Amino acid sequence: MMAGIVIFSLSASWLIPVLLLLSALTAFFLHRHWLSFLLFFSSLGWIISLADRPALPPDDIFEKKAFWAADVTDSHLTSAAVRLTVTISSCDSVSISSFACSVLIPAVADRFRPGDRVLFRSRIVNPAYGGDLPDENSFNPTFSLDGIYSQAYVSPDDITVISSHNTFRRTALDLRDCLRDLIYRSSLCSGAAWFLSATLLGDDNALDPSLRQQFREIGIAHYLALSGFHVGIIALIASAAFFPLRIWSRFGRMRHIAVIAVIWLYAFVCGLSPSIVRAAVLISIFLLARIIQRQSSPYNSLCVAAVMILAFSPRQLFAPGFQLSFCAVLSILVFAPRFNPFPRRASLKYKLMEFITVPVAAMLGTCLITVVHFHRIPLLFLIPNVILAIMLPLLLSSAVILMFSVALGFQPDCLCRFIDFIYNSIINLCATMSSFEHTEITGFFLPPMTVVFGAVALFCLALALSLKRRIYVFLSCLSTALAIFFSLFKEGFPEAELFITRQPARTDIVIRDNNSALIVTTAPRRYHSDISARLSRRYSDYLARRGCSDSLIVTSDNFTLPSIHRRGSYIIFGNKILSLADAHTLLDSTIHINYLLVTRQSGTAPWTVVTAAQPDTVIISRDTPPLRASRLIDSCRTHSIPAIHLIDAPFHLTLQYQAN
Repeated sequence: MMAGIVIFSLSASWLIPVLLLLSALTAFFLHRHWLSFLLFFSSLGWIISLADRPALPPDDIFEKKAFWAADVTDSHLTSAAVRLTVTISSCDSVSISSFACSVLIPAVADRFRPGDRVLFRSRIVNPAYGGDLPDENSFNPTFSLDGIYSQAYVSPDDITVISSHNTFRRTALDLRDCLRDLIYRSSLCSGAAWFLSATLLGDDNALDPSLRQQFREIGIAHYLALSGFHVGIIALIASAAFFPLRIWSRFGRMRHIAVIAVIWLYAFVCGLSPSIVRAAVLISIFLLARIIQRQSSPYNSLCVAAVMILAFSPRQLFAPGFQLSFCAVLSILVFAPRFNPFPRRASLKYKLMEFITVPVAAMLGTCLITVVHFHRIPLLFLIPNVILAIMLPLLLSSAVILMFSVALGFQPDCLCRFIDFIYNSIINLCATMSSFEHTEITGFFLPPMTVVFGAVALFCLALALSLKRRIYVFLSCLSTALAIFFSLFKEGFPEAELFITRQPARTDIVIRDNNSALIVTTAPRRYHSDISARLSRRYSDYLARRGCSDSLIVTSDNFTLPSIHRRGSYIIFGNKILSLADAHTLLDSTIHINYLLVTRQSGTAPWTVVTAAQPDTVIISRDTPPLRASRLIDSCRTHSIPAIHLIDAPFHLTLQYQAN
């Protein structure tokens, strides 16, 4: 099925599933049943991907400002904005073909819920472009995985809820909000309440971003995202709660059904993410096998979980969360028992050693995926993983007891102090370990062949440990050597680069000269620190790959770099001169300007500045009002002056290519 999904991502031709089905039928009649089985499910994966292909928005709706009616399917609240996923079905009261859209509202308001029908006025834009800078961290990959090919920026005053109706997602969020309120009504400190809301219920809106960064640096960020570890804790709590049912010999095994119901209720409340569904399926199959007194296979259970998730959402195959979740479990099943030096019959020693072998096996199985998607490897993952594997079950179990107590009208202050103590211990541990130098290695950008041979090396290592054959040890070592060999070939980059980004409310110029990088922006000085922090995160991969500092500095003064200089409104880039058109600054007529950048700050008559500057090319930023931009483009065409509008394409300059 995975092969069929991958094939569909490469080609959507109907000839492919027809050939696969014919080949499957031929293999069946030739009594090659396994080959027939594989070919049939490959074609099934292709057909499921076709059925799940999202509807594309009409081409004529982009950059069109209108009133849009849409149904809210998901809502995510951040510290500065609300991001809605909606299905638009009407434009200016005229029905159109439905399509998904991401709506960003710059306001902190939790008044939009799944199931609401909203009416908003905005311009729909296309997020399909690859970003303004290479290696840019953006929402575009997430959009494509969610089937979203349009987005809109909406003022809080331009959107309203016109009707509401209940949906499964809305019901799940309402249940989660009720449970979260039980935590908030207790006497816990605010930090502990926010932490429990994230690690127990998956509501991480109030979680401190600095805490996320600390968890990421020391390799325990997976504890903040709900996974099989959390589901396992809930299953153990439910098993303990229903254990008295075991006294009835006839119905003793039926307590497992109650545990399964609790697990799926928990998965429903937490949003049915792939990691949660995977764990729920694994535990459900294990308990069903207990009920019918059959032995379950963890590998078969893992495959059933993957098939269930991909059958409903085949695009999840390309999501980092899906890949990390399933590779981690598969790696634990393959490597953890074989890394354990104690036999299973030495039960206590074997289980204690699992606190070390399980995180090591999980890290081994997910290291390549982590590097490919996040370009970093944590170095201090083992110690905090072992400690949190002990402390987090105590914390979450106590939180469940606390919620039941608050629901019954009790306020167990002693339990709250115990939870606060564990929470503060975890926070102090993270702060201490993240303060060490070299907690992680960043800036890993592996060539494709290195990734391929690295995966082959892991596969051969698994075969060597399972089959005890030296040939697989040799193949694993050979693949590792080839992976290292291909990683030695590094990509070359220009010596200096200049990018004009396409921000909707301001104009940013990102400048890099060797390993120095900075930003020139039209935003007021009071926003510079916030812009620096946001763009440093957005362009972190770009900076790391080119060996720059991980912090972008915003400057409004003159500067001198080896190949780039700024003097007032002029930026000298090698032998090219870029000038910012400012209505309040007179340009020197003796200086030949190659590029004149017109922004919102260029005034209501930018053609006057263009006439005075006489540039070779006019660049019109995205934040320029549309009517003013269209008039300027017409004037430039009339006078045969090349004009570039940044809505259509980004702009960049490069200088002197050299190999790093």
